[in-house]
Amino acid sequence: MRDYAGAILEVFGMTMLAALVVGFLYGQGQGTRKRAWCRHACPIGLLLGVFSRLGAVDIKPKRPEPGGDAYDTRGLCPTNIDLRRKTESRHCVMCMRCVHPERPGSLTLALRAPGTEVAEIQRRNASLSEVWFMLLGTGVSLGGFLWLVLPQYQTLRAAVGEWAIDHGWLWIGMPGPLWLMVVHPEAREVFVWLDFVMIVGFMVGTMLALTGVLVGLQALAAWIAGRLGAVGSFRARFTALGYQIAPAAMISLLLGLGVNLFTLLPHTAAGPVKGVALAIAVAWSVWLGVKILSGMGLNGARAAAALVPGVIGGIAVAAAWWPAVFM
Repeated sequence: MRDYAGAILEVFGMTMLAALVVGFLYGQGQGTRKRAWCRHACPIGLLLGVFSRLGAVDIKPKRPEPGGDAYDTRGLCPTNIDLRRKTESRHCVMCMRCVHPERPGSLTLALRAPGTEVAEIQRRNASLSEVWFMLLGTGVSLGGFLWLVLPQYQTLRAAVGEWAIDHGWLWIGMPGPLWLMVVHPEAREVFVWLDFVMIVGFMVGTMLALTGVLVGLQALAAWIAGRLGAVGSFRARFTALGYQIAPAAMISLLLGLGVNLFTLLPHTAAGPVKGVALAIAVAWSVWLGVKILSGMGLNGARAAAALVPGVIGGIAVAAAWWPAVFM
């Protein structure tokens, strides 16, 4: 998609069309114009919303009311946030309509320590779906890079291709449709069905494998925390501790989706910069884990014991990226 205008038009054009349709059908009720697409359906909104929890900028009420974040169709907010009770940033599109410095009842723009919202996630409406998104997104980004650099992928591709031909599946060597994969003979780049099956299969397999490892580690951490006296149910502990992966997930998606950013750096500098970013993400995950466990009532040695699986998970993500970063 990065290299061909037609693919860009296909992906973003269809996304824009879907946004227009959803906005027309669901965004004009009660005489107002609300951003139903932004809050409920936008894939980029999900991405930005999850990682805005790590952000250093917040919009918060000057006179907050108790009760936690809520949904409100009657207010000023285009994404239906109850502004008086706003405690999280994931649905905010930073339109600034609610910010009026001269009005005491408005919201205000404030700076906060990066990761504050995740560190206090038990009071910021933790969502299991967000945890799944971070885990799966980390894995699929990793798979999208590893197939390019691992020689084992080429060996596997050759073996699958030979097996398919031996069994008469000759269609696997034919080019696929232009709307589904790269078919540009003028640029000497043509993907066949074998490429499509192998790349998609490799990415999905990597996603499931890494997610399985991380889910097992987070479940172990939640179980250990419970045995050591942490408050909340197993599901609540698992969801909260799952947010430890947020920095590593953010860096993984940056490495996967923002690959062109690193081409601006000298070739010898790109690898070390990526490595430092991953190291910072692991350290940040450890800090968030300490804060989350403190919110569950665990400190000191008990927190350290429950933190170990999460630390292993962060290191596992960084180690999995090693071939894609330095090879």
